[in-house]
Amino acid sequence: MLLTKACPWPFSGCPLRAMLPCMVFHNAGTCKHTGHGRSAFLFSRFNDNAVYSLPADYSRRVPMPSHLVWQCVDAECPPMVPDYVRRINTLVERLRRRGGKTVFAVSREVHVELHPFDIFTRLASAYPDAFVFCWKTPDMPEAWIGATPEVLAEASDRIFRTMALAGTRRRGGRDIPWDEKNVEEQRMVRDFIIDTCREHGLRPTCTAPFTKAAGPVEHICNMIEASTPQRFDTLSMAVALSPTPAVCGLPRAEALEDIAELEDMERDFYGGWCGVTDGDGLCRLFVTLRCMSLDLSACRAKLYAGGGVTHKSDAASEWAEVNAKMGTLLSVLQGGTSARAVQLKK
Repeated sequence: MLLTKACPWPFSGCPLRAMLPCMVFHNAGTCKHTGHGRSAFLFSRFNDNAVYSLPADYSRRVPMPSHLVWQCVDAECPPMVPDYVRRINTLVERLRRRGGKTVFAVSREVHVELHPFDIFTRLASAYPDAFVFCWKTPDMPEAWIGATPEVLAEASDRIFRTMALAGTRRRGGRDIPWDEKNVEEQRMVRDFIIDTCREHGLRPTCTAPFTKAAGPVEHICNMIEASTPQRFDTLSMAVALSPTPAVCGLPRAEALEDIAELEDMERDFYGGWCGVTDGDGLCRLFVTLRCMSLDLSACRAKLYAGGGVTHKSDAASEWAEVNAKMGTLLSVLQGGTSARAVQLKK
């Protein structure tokens, strides 16, 4: 499978296995992607139709470490911030009146002294079934690193594939029925994706829901696929799907208004998407989740995580969920133990 490393550090892989090649991009500046027959690493910000490209013309392959085995442990959950409770309660009251869901995200800053490549290889070892990525370009102040479990758009052999991934709980309850709040939240995501596919002329089929593990948590998932016509624009489909209710909410317009008013931070690339294309129809794009931005000069990483809020949500459960998701990154940053939090926005 493909691993990428872009100028001077973008890498990605899905999934990692011992000694898989890593694609390294040298001195390749970003540009707007035109979609005309070029292999590239692509990425896009949250709720932004602009697609950025790191072309593969500057690439070479290098081996990944085969000896590294990284086991993550649960990170400590910090005390709940009072202002977080207020914002969640405000959101729950709105959703009681109008219905739907809104994904409310938080960020946390931690001190870190690891090189981005070390963080990347630890994540790739700890989460072999995730799409593990890292990129930085000369015109960006931070590197972006993460391990996402969520496929946004994949196309090959005239088959389009995606997934409806939502609902979260601690890993280990695979044989326990999901509660009504999580089932309802995930159903909104599934129905939105199916409706969007149909609006673009596809006839999607959907698997039965199953529990998908992702690090210390697990989610409800449906795999969705459809046959495509000879000339099918996967990137346009990705832009239409993004942001899905899994990272934004439903109805989308109202959820975006909630996010702009209540989150008090810029998501930037968190909740956007990234992936690879060969320029000839093969495309693998993933939602940019379980991620961090890394400021190398300040030795600071900003971690991002969000949770779907409905009228059945409570602040304590949502707080536990976002911190469990951040645990994917926190234990990697501090050698298997929780990182020292220096700031939590919310």
